[in-house]
Order: sequence, then C-alpha cells, then structure tokens
Amino acid sequence: GDGRYIYVVQDVDSGQRTVYEAFLTPEQILALLEKVELSGFYTWEDRYANEMVADVPEKCLVVSLTSGIKGTCEYFEGAPEAFHVLYALLAGGANIEGKEFTPERGLVTSYLLGTAADGINQHDVVWDAAEMGFDLKDAVNGQWLEGETLAKAWDIVNIRPWGATIKLGEQYYNLSVQVAGLNPFGSQGQ
Repeated sequence: GDGRYIYVVQDVDSGQRTVYEAFLTPEQILALLEKVELSGFYTWEDRYANEMVADVPEKCLVVSLTSGIKGTCEYFEGAPEAFHVLYALLAGGANIEGKEFTPERGLVTSYLLGTAADGINQHDVVWDAAEMGFDLKDAVNGQWLEGETLAKAWDIVNIRPWGATIKLGEQYYNLSVQVAGLNPFGSQGQ
C-alpha cells in the first residue's frame, strides 16, 4: 500500500544475491498493474504443477487490491509463457532502480553442523566471536540483532544464500537471517 518494492538480483555465476528496495510512485504502480492485466493474469488458473517432480519451490504471483486478491502459482512447470515473462519482470525489479537494502533488525539463527563440514572453500567465513561481540552458539535458538553484527550476518547469507559455512573455533555452522517486514517468519521484530 505504500509503494514499497523489494526484489532480489542473483549473480548466475557466483550465486551471490543482492536485495534491493524501491518505492514506487502511484503512476509506476498503475503501469505495473496494467502489465499484469494485459498479460492475461486474471484468466490464469490458481495453480499449475508437475507433481512428478519433487522438492522445488513454487513460483507465485499475487495481486492484492481492495476489490480482491488473485494469485497464480507454478510448481515446476505448466503455467502459460506469459506467467514466466511477468514473473521474471517483477522478480528482477521491473526496470525500476532501487537501492541496496540494509536491514535494521533481524532474527539471526545459527545451525550447528559439527566439527567437520564438507565443501569448505574460499567463500566460507571464519567468525571471530570477540571481534563480532556475538558467539554463534548463542543464536542456535535465534537471536535478534542490529548494527554491525547483523550487517556481517546479512552479508554472509547473501554471499552464499544456499548455505554459507561459518567456522567458529573448531565448530561449523550455517546461518539464516529473518528480517522483520521481509520474511513471513521474521515479521514480529521483537
């Protein structure tokens, strides 16, 4: 309702993602809604799927207006080509220039992997608890963070969104960051 637009650009080669935030003018919102309508969105089925494939994320487009909510999701394949065109446009920023998003507060959760972790490489991080002022073992049940420590965690999860491995002493961890207002599970902002 306020024109806030969050989108992610992912580098195909490295996998690194950058989260952007933009604020759309009423004219830009209307132009996007017109593209949605012209695509045939309101005639599409609610869900297209190939259930023979397992463990892939759904792609969903949802438009919520005062007159009602309409959504279409695709599980692996089956949606019209116009769905893919519209999804790519909206997911990629819709040709609207945003600025890099920096969270102010986030729920950081660490996942202990143990003392041996496969696939350690140059992208993985050594976490210095003294330098960061925060020990990853304190976030096993989640910890709300702000400032530099949150910024470091945010950078880590964006460099390797599918699982950056972090070393603290002899232990290895994975990390997640849920941001109030971005993640459905991190919306409490406590």
